[in-house]
This record gives sequence, structure tokens and C-alpha cells, in this order.
Amino acid sequence: AIKQSIANLAKYTDQKTANFATIIPKKAENVNFEELPTPDIIILDPPYDKFDTAKIAKYASILPPGGLLVLSHPEVDIDSLSETLTLISTKKYASCHISIFKNQ
Repeated sequence: AIKQSIANLAKYTDQKTANFATIIPKKAENVNFEELPTPDIIILDPPYDKFDTAKIAKYASILPPGGLLVLSHPEVDIDSLSETLTLISTKKYASCHISIFKNQ
């Protein structure tokens, strides 16, 4: 299901398809991104009670131009996450919001 969801995100990228995904089932702060290929898509689902926009903005710096950041978040101001991120879609599901940002 996760790989299919990633493939569905391809419509927001310059790529024709998302051919593969590396799923890292760890807390993002415990991942050494320097040891991995540059990601085209980062999906973050941080704990709502510890929502920290500064930590989330850090991951935007990892993305290449055109890369996507998909964020699950509570109803908070996300307009100033990063100067390089452009909000392209937000959907609300009860108290949860799913936002997709594109890196410039």
C-alpha cells in the first residue's frame, strides 16, 4: 500500500513514474541521510503533541529541486516551514491534515 501511494505521488513530480521506494521504518532523526541516495519524496508523520516546524524544515534541505515533502500534521500554520517549499495540496481528514510541498 505504501509503494502504491508513493507511485500515486508521481503526478506531482517531473517524473513519469515512481519506479521504486526505499522505506526506512525509523524515526527520521535517527536516519543518516548522507549514507542514502538523495530522496525524491519524503513522507513525515510526526507526533502531533511534539510537532516542531524547525525539525520538519530540516528535511526540506535534503530534497532536490522538484522533490516532494508529504506531511501529516495537526491544524497549525505550515506556511513558513521553509523558504524553498511550495504548498501544492492540502487535504483535511477529521483533525488530521495531509499536505504536499514541492521543493524549489
